[in-house]
Amino acid sequence: TFFSEYGSSWMLFGRYFFATSVALSTFGALLSIILSFSRLPHVGTMEHMLPSVFGLVSKKGKTPVTSLLFLGFTSVCCVWPSNIGDLIVYVGFLSWIFWGLCFAAVIVLRIKKP
Repeated sequence: TFFSEYGSSWMLFGRYFFATSVALSTFGALLSIILSFSRLPHVGTMEHMLPSVFGLVSKKGKTPVTSLLFLGFTSVCCVWPSNIGDLIVYVGFLSWIFWGLCFAAVIVLRIKKP
């Protein structure tokens, strides 16, 4: 790839610099996904779309613990029967569909309820 060739032109420092940068970026993206997606079942409970058990919030950390457990359980169920390559394709495809539908919903609501 481009970055491995570019990093090798920087000798040993470039290889480790780019590898570390990618690892830190991936870790940051994972943290933001966990923090944002764990709130979705909690909000669904507040809107009376999901059972009230997902609305439980930790007193100490103010985090929706049951939503985090639900997110972890569904993630394990998705990973268990398939390989990681298929999972990456599924998540990427479904994420783009989800964001596209959210974008379309904003436009529709702006037209219907200005």
